[in-house]
Amino acid sequence: IEAGAKGAISLTTNKFARYNYDTSSDPWTLEGAPEKTNNFKYREQVYAAYVNVSKQFNPKWNASVGLRGELTLSNGYWDNSAPTEKTYFDVFPNVTLGWMPSQKCILSVNYAYRISRPKYWQLNPFTSYINATTYVKGKPDLLPSYSHNVTLTGVFLSRISVNVGYMRDKNFNDMQMPVFDPDSGMMGMVFENAGIQNM
Repeated sequence: IEAGAKGAISLTTNKFARYNYDTSSDPWTLEGAPEKTNNFKYREQVYAAYVNVSKQFNPKWNASVGLRGELTLSNGYWDNSAPTEKTYFDVFPNVTLGWMPSQKCILSVNYAYRISRPKYWQLNPFTSYINATTYVKGKPDLLPSYSHNVTLTGVFLSRISVNVGYMRDKNFNDMQMPVFDPDSGMMGMVFENAGIQNM
């Protein structure tokens, strides 16, 4: 039996301002419009506790079962959007079953439920231009994605390893959806939760 706890705190502060250079007056003039500044503070705290139980039933069979609980607290203060605050608690199970019919063959199957939290650059609503007609923008209310993962692993002759896996990702949050403005001709790529991804 194994148990433990973990805490992680991420503090990110960004200050970015655009200045215009004009030789006829004060050379450097600050562009004070909110859309021209990329100032934000992002705070994320993750507290987790886990327990894992492993058992060797006989020389051929073994198993491991684990459970992890995670509390996430996040706050974002953006120049270009209203502040965001999220608090959520999740439980993540994982199970592994191993079988060794001989010294030359080891098989194991694993199931795990996982989370992928959005990164601060995916949340930041500031418009970053790639070129004159294309930009990238974050979405402050982007949700975390959750995935079910199943993996079958085989090791043969102590040299050959074969892995087969399947993942079903819900609320997939690493997708940039295109937004087109026909009047200006601008194409935006905005981070979105894009339904379900199967791999």
